Amino acid sequence: MPETIFFLENRGGHKHLYHFVVYNLGGLYHILNKNYNTSSNSELFLECPSRVVPKPSNDICFPIKIYMHNILQYHREAFDIIKDKFILLDTLPKDNYEIVSLHGEPCIKDGISDNPHIVFPFLRNIFLDNIINTNTEKKRIFITRKSYESNMPETRHIVNENNFMSMLKKYNFEYIQLEEYAMIDKIKLFMDSEIIISSLSSALTNILFVDTTAKIIEISRGIHKHYEVISRIFGLNYTRYTDIIGPYNNIVDVDNYEVDTNKFENFLLTKILNTN
Repeated sequence: MPETIFFLENRGGHKHLYHFVVYNLGGLYHILNKNYNTSSNSELFLECPSRVVPKPSNDICFPIKIYMHNILQYHREAFDIIKDKFILLDTLPKDNYEIVSLHGEPCIKDGISDNPHIVFPFLRNIFLDNIINTNTEKKRIFITRKSYESNMPETRHIVNENNFMSMLKKYNFEYIQLEEYAMIDKIKLFMDSEIIISSLSSALTNILFVDTTAKIIEISRGIHKHYEVISRIFGLNYTRYTDIIGPYNNIVDVDNYEVDTNKFENFLLTKILNTN
């Protein structure tokens, strides 16, 4: 019998964390529940279109094999956490295999997720079931959008970040450059955090894994509701803080801006820390 391999790509893109976790890894739910959606144009994305079949020809055994192109380091790290059920391939066997493609559909029908009420809890459980975290000390973190690489443009960055962070340090916030963390350490960081402050950023995808008592502050005027939806499904205390100066060119999704630190400090004290 041929070996079954699942093609899990282009369900919304996979270079950014939210897209990869929610759209691509969200497809794992459909594999486990035998909801196969073979795209009519899968052959455009596969080296061997003749191998594509509408469903597996035999029973699936764990670990299930997943094939993707252009694999990044954090993709490998994510699959390493869930390797009891899924393993990631960047090359295909020479022979005796078939491909079930979940390319494209159904995520293109919904900009947030296939069905967030199902997919988000699935993603949370499949990772947390494989992570042992013994740390009991809760953190307060600020996630910078300052570019990790000197040659990369900064987007949605707080231009007066140094002053902003100086204010936050008075309340025991840690400055976090999330690119420095491996995938499992990102998840543990969010599991350990009681208050998370960030600009609109795919880093907030990790609120999928927070303690449900955590408080999330997204600094943004953006129209995206991705992290608001995650928060609503898990009953998280989520606030979008919109009192910002800018964006300077009115490009909501990419431009940088300033935050009035006095106003934000008052918001933090009265709305988040509940200080009289």
